[in-house]
Amino acid sequence: MHKISPMLNRMKLVDDNLKKLFLSENVLTDHDSYLLFRGRVSKRIEDYAHLISQCNGKILECENWEEDAEEYVRQKMEEHRRNIENHKRELSVWWATHGRDYHRLCMSHFLNNRKSCVTTEHGDNNRVDANLKDTKKMMIDEINRMKNVRSELIESSQMLRKQNEIFKAFESKLRYSAQLIFSLKKRAENDGRYVWYSFFFFLSICAYIILRRLGFIRASITIVKFLLSAILYTIKICLGVFRFFKIRATEKGTSVEENPTSSLINIPVTSEL
Repeated sequence: MHKISPMLNRMKLVDDNLKKLFLSENVLTDHDSYLLFRGRVSKRIEDYAHLISQCNGKILECENWEEDAEEYVRQKMEEHRRNIENHKRELSVWWATHGRDYHRLCMSHFLNNRKSCVTTEHGDNNRVDANLKDTKKMMIDEINRMKNVRSELIESSQMLRKQNEIFKAFESKLRYSAQLIFSLKKRAENDGRYVWYSFFFFLSICAYIILRRLGFIRASITIVKFLLSAILYTIKICLGVFRFFKIRATEKGTSVEENPTSSLINIPVTSEL
């Protein structure tokens, strides 16, 4: 019983709240207020029905009931069932009474919004036309500017083409000049080499003349002759010595061949018994 009594109290509060909603004189002037009132009543009826179903479940779970308590709970449940049916009926009657007003307000609201949209669209169209005219003018100015830029670009491209031709002519001339400079450089190197060769030849002739005037050449010639004669003399001496030793060797060989027994040694023979 202690679990069911709080639920009964809550159902009593919801019932009183629904009665106050229906008895209160609400001034409903627009469709939003109609929707708000209907939503509040529907929400409370739904909560009321949910509480009744929960209370029925709790009653089925309870086993040990006193007769007075069971009778009291049944009476309250029957009362709440009747109350929720009455509230549903009152809501349907209220909607049947005020439904036309709600639809009329919805239609008037829609028409007002449509009129405001038309006026705003008309103003927007005027503004859009002005913007389009400004845009058209800007585009015309931009096209004219682009035409001017195109003519300037054509002129600059022609000038660049002429400059390119001039640069090509300069390039060919520079290439020819580089070839000439390279050939002149090689010729200058050869001329420099020939000059050095002639200079060294001139120095050698001068040295020859100076040495001849001073007698160094004659002295060098005599020294060379002396050295050559000394070398030839030493060679001649060496050949004479070699020939002398060769003759001695041949003479010894011939003497040995003529007296072969003279070279033998006499060995005494002794006989011992």
